[in-house]
Amino acid sequence: MAGDERVLMAAFEDANEPLSRSSARRIFTEEKSSAEPIFRHLGATQVDSLDTSAYEGATIVHDLNEPLLDQLRGRYSAVIDGGTLEHVFDFPTALRSALEAVGVGGHYIAFTPTKHQCGHGFYQLGPELYYRALAAEQGYRVRCMLMRGYNTGARWYEVTDPAVVKRRVMALSRWPVDLYLLAERTQEKEVLATVPQQSDYATRWTQPRQLPRFVRADSERA
Repeated sequence: MAGDERVLMAAFEDANEPLSRSSARRIFTEEKSSAEPIFRHLGATQVDSLDTSAYEGATIVHDLNEPLLDQLRGRYSAVIDGGTLEHVFDFPTALRSALEAVGVGGHYIAFTPTKHQCGHGFYQLGPELYYRALAAEQGYRVRCMLMRGYNTGARWYEVTDPAVVKRRVMALSRWPVDLYLLAERTQEKEVLATVPQQSDYATRWTQPRQLPRFVRADSERA
């Protein structure tokens, strides 16, 4: 427990939000095996959790393979996907639900496997997917996207939109890599009503001689 407290305190210190040892201890003893005390410490006044089963104490039991419950649409100022959606077989439905639950001006936050984690879930998800699914025509904008490897001392890498650099952005690493995302809902639009298309192919359809190019995001050196 003491080791966990130190890890939590170090994480808050990295974010320039120092956390006292007593606060860290309270967070770990208030509710075991859940993140709710952290969110409340950060100022959340209401914290719901959603799962297909109640076995871990979720406040809302709902299968994300099914469309979102009407009463949850636009309800939250933040929706956090802490490594959930890659475990849902009908990923487009699950992503649509997560994005629909965010109110205008609110944020969708995700961290998810993107490299060398085959078998962790159904999918490993990449930058192109999120930049296209969270584009202006969907009523969203990506505020920040980062990658980081699991290796000791790994660096953070900012991930540019492939449509901006006109290249595929790919992570090459001998270590597992996670993708971290912060996106804001800017308008109330029907989410994913416009089907996203991969940017380099969309360019080739209008500029046939433009061949795909690649940008390496190499976290192996981190």
